Formats: sequence, C-alpha cells, structure tokens
Amino acid sequence: MRTNTSSDTQTDHLGRDSPVRSRTSPSFSCLDVDSFMSTNPTSMEDILMEALGCYTNQLIPAKQVIKSMHDGSRTLQLAAEPQSGKTGVSKCIIFGIVLNIMKMSITLNITSIKIICGCSRTTLKEQWIGEIKEAKQSLKDVLRKNEQWEQSCHVDMITIDVIFRQDLLKQDQKCKNTLYIWDEPDFAITENQTLHKYLTKSGLHSAIQGNPEEIESDNNYVITVGATRCAERSCDRLTETTKLIVAKPGKGYRGIRHHSDNNRIKKCPKKISDKTKTNFKEKINKYKGQKKIIVIRARDQKKSKSGNPANIIMDICNELSFDYATYNMKNKEIVKKINRWELDEDNENPLVIIISGLLTRGDQLDSTFRGPFKGKLCAWFDSGGKNNTLIQRIARIFGYHTYDIDIYVPDGNDNDAIENYLDVIESGFTLNVYNTIHVAKQRKSVSRVETYSGHTKIFLSLIHI
Repeated sequence: MRTNTSSDTQTDHLGRDSPVRSRTSPSFSCLDVDSFMSTNPTSMEDILMEALGCYTNQLIPAKQVIKSMHDGSRTLQLAAEPQSGKTGVSKCIIFGIVLNIMKMSITLNITSIKIICGCSRTTLKEQWIGEIKEAKQSLKDVLRKNEQWEQSCHVDMITIDVIFRQDLLKQDQKCKNTLYIWDEPDFAITENQTLHKYLTKSGLHSAIQGNPEEIESDNNYVITVGATRCAERSCDRLTETTKLIVAKPGKGYRGIRHHSDNNRIKKCPKKISDKTKTNFKEKINKYKGQKKIIVIRARDQKKSKSGNPANIIMDICNELSFDYATYNMKNKEIVKKINRWELDEDNENPLVIIISGLLTRGDQLDSTFRGPFKGKLCAWFDSGGKNNTLIQRIARIFGYHTYDIDIYVPDGNDNDAIENYLDVIESGFTLNVYNTIHVAKQRKSVSRVETYSGHTKIFLSLIHI
C-alpha cells in the first residue's frame, strides 16, 4: 500500500492518491533532503509530480535510486510488478536528476541518459520516445508557469536517448558520465546477441555481474528496470555490489496477487488441439450472452498434426455463433471490427480475438486498441511457455482498474509460473523468476538457500548472459 508523505492529498476515481499540489514541501526525512527552491515556495517534487502526472509511490523509489547513486551505488535494480508504474518511476528518476531535486545530482556529473532495451519492436521504442518527449514539454510548461525560467532551460541540458536493439551497435559504446536505464533486463540477453555485445563493450556486462570498476572509472551508472528478473537476480555477487529498490504498487492495482486471491485464475488445457476442443468450447460458452471480449492466444499452425489451434478456435466460434477476429503480424487492424461488433445491438454475445505473436511485454491494451479496452474484457486465455513469458503475457490485463477479468492458464492457480511469481513478490523481489532461457526449471546449481514465510527457496548460480 502506498505511503502518503503529506496529509494534503486528493483521490482519483480509483481511490489512488493523486499528485500533491501543496505549497508545503513533503517530508522525506529518511533521505534527509530539503527540496525547496530558495526562490519559490513550490518544491521541485511538486513540480515533477504535476508535470509527469506521477504518484507518491513512484516518486519515493525514484528518490531512493538517486540517493543510492549519490552514496556510491553504480549498479541498481528497480523492481516492480507488471503494469504497476515502472515507466513512471523511470521518468521520475530521469527528470529528478535533470531538475536536481535531491540537490546532489550535480555531484553525480551525469551529462547523458540512455534508455536501452534488447527488444526490437518499434511500438515499444516509439512509446518510450513519446513518453520522454511529452514529459520534457510538460516539465518546461509547469516550470514556466511557476516562473522557474532558469530551471526550464536546464531540461535540455542532459541528453536523453532511447536506443533499442536494432540501433545499439550503431552507438558509441564507450561513454562517460552516462546513466544507463536498461528496460526489460530479462529480454534478449543470450550471449553474442546484439544486446550482449553492447553490454560487454560498454562495461555494463561486467558491472551487472558484480564488477563495477570499469563503469566507475568512466563515471557511468546502470539501472535495470524490470518485473520478471531471471539470471540477473540469481547471481550472489549482485547482493554485494548492486542496490535493489522495489517500487510498490499504488492503491487500486490489480495484479497477479489480486487475481489469485479472488479466484480469477482458472484452469485450461495446455494445448489447443482436436482432443481439447470440447474443453475449450465449454469454457468459452460460459460467457454466452455477455457483450464482452475474450482474448485467446492461438497460433496459426497449418502443419500441426493435432489440429491448427487458430482454426480450432474459429470453428468453436462458428458453432457458438460468436463473432471473432484475428490479431497477428499479418493482421493488426482490428479496431474497425471491434467497433462494428460494439454497434451491433442485435449481437449480445462475446467477440473472440485470436492473437498470435503480439500483446506481450510493454504493450498497453488501451493504446493498442485506441480506447478503454480492459473494461470490455471478460476472459484471457494463454497457453504458457517460459515463466517470464507467461507472466508478461497475462500482465497485459493488470493495472489500475476495477474490472473483473478471468485468466485461463494450464493448471490454473497451480501453474508453475503463477506460483513462482507469487513467491518472487512475497520475497520482495529477492528471488528470481526461473524456468526461463537462462535459469533452468530444475534447480541443480545451488549457491545459497534463503528461508522466508515458512518456505525454502534455492537460488541459482548465474548463467553468463
């Protein structure tokens, strides 16, 4: 639950604390910081929250990150649950440094901030670029409104670049005075891949494995920002050289814990096949008579001996007289189909969207479908895969809303990925997600054991990334 730092708060329609607008500086005594500007009674923290639209539970971990950097930490891990506001925390860190809200950023001597990611999807890259551009302009507007003209000019003094996989090796890989924000650190980290080469040449690879000497000599810092850490978290040396900071969700967040506790995680077969068709048909038919959307992940596997999963779902829809639409790399324009279904007053049954290869980490449903999409959902079916992949897929429905959405995965609440991630959250993100590309499901390489809440969890030795 979010901790309020001022009694003068407002509440939005979901019951979350809205940004503070008080002219009194919030108290952050634990960080021993006076963030007042001597020339104006409005604190830089208030300006930052107003400009970015961020919340108290995002500003606090951002300040902890900057404080840790000032105290000597070169490598930091920012952990948070999916769709809980990680991007907002990252923006608070970036522009908190730009505004020098801690009155210590100048001693960090940072002149460049690079947001890097191993993903090559242009939608996620454009999302980041848009977020930074909008935040910059909003920050300038708010500063000028508060007559902080000099500070508004400082917004562009630190360069901010967004660099995704396709552009990584085109960049200067030996930078100085740079803060790297590595988004989604469990993605595309196989040895000799583009991201691995970039991390190695820049010295970041050694730093995240517990040897920060090279980035320290160049006055560089790296913050990894993720929800489903794997090999990175399983290295013992990280606990000695890396600062872990957890950004807790705010009020109104519905994530994996909420769905598990409220019996919204239900069981479905692992594969969509001719043998399991009847099972899926029964589950889909439960929503008959509801003007809602059902999302089902089903590949178009024409050569499958057990039946083409996508075609099987289409057959089910035809038998139930449900409308359906496919959403994949070849067919991304389905907004018109959704609109026609909504406007059809004679159709009181669900629309089934059959997805393949899309709607995973970083994707925001409301942005993708250009409207309030989560409120139209009643069910989400997913087949599984690696633990971090499954969590990132079903997390598309997480966030700050009041909608009841059923999640169907193999084994339901007993699904290994679900249980693993609930343990990760309970541990305060000191545990890693296992059953991934670099962390095996069967934990054979034991480096230490830690007990909490009556459970014993075994940590893996790091597999080189």
